[in-house]
Amino acid sequence: SQIAEFTSRNQWKGEDRRLVINSTNEIGQLAQNINQMLGEIRQANEEVLIANTHLYEARLSQKQTELCALQSQINPHFLFNCLQSIQASALKNGAMETADLISMYSRVIRESISWKQEVIPLGQELGLIESYLQIQKKRFEKQLICIIDVEEACRNAQIPKFTLQPIVENAIHHGMQGCGHPLELTIHISRAEDELRLVVRDNGKGMSGEQLQEIHQLLEGDLFTDPQVHIGIVNLQQRIWLRYGRAYGIRIASSPDAGTEVDIRLPFEIAAGEDAQNQT
Repeated sequence: SQIAEFTSRNQWKGEDRRLVINSTNEIGQLAQNINQMLGEIRQANEEVLIANTHLYEARLSQKQTELCALQSQINPHFLFNCLQSIQASALKNGAMETADLISMYSRVIRESISWKQEVIPLGQELGLIESYLQIQKKRFEKQLICIIDVEEACRNAQIPKFTLQPIVENAIHHGMQGCGHPLELTIHISRAEDELRLVVRDNGKGMSGEQLQEIHQLLEGDLFTDPQVHIGIVNLQQRIWLRYGRAYGIRIASSPDAGTEVDIRLPFEIAAGEDAQNQT
């Protein structure tokens, strides 16, 4: 009865308390069993607490993502309307090249705000990337060479929206810095069994071993980390992990003055309706 009273008083206090065992007879054996039970209960309570904490963090992260998505829908509409006004002014004043650039940029904005789903066909994002690259080629002229190589069967594959955009943007922004020759940017997309591979490669400045290690640490970090640098690529890694798990994601290889390669691996998925249409 004393053992039962001790157990009922202490097992839910969250305290690591045990019965004092002074004998080796049946009472002593019973006390050992109760001590083991108390330890298992405490461990179970800790596991439930950790699980609930992770669930709360996941829900909080989801709400923050939804808020950011809402903000990103409001701001581009305003920007798009402003661009249309600027384009009209450029045409009125005969600045045809400026008007063309504004038109291409407006198309990029219009495409991005029309994506309501979190997952879209790869072909839609490629359209956005092609418009973005046209703008950059107008800016850099012969200093930027772009090659897009896509297996036709991959165009209907489903990917998280804005998968390629931050990678291509980084390749041009960082690859051009200190690059003494034209930057060649290659986008190669293929299917490898049940995986979709998106490889973005450039021959630009590249990264030192220390810079590459820093990015690898960020990419392999905690799922709920709020990065202060490399926000776009870390955010993409987290979105891929949340949707598909850690078996997929981003791999980076780079060397100084030899360029950078970003390899994104996703499960190969096609929307049911599109899959049926392709087979007819």
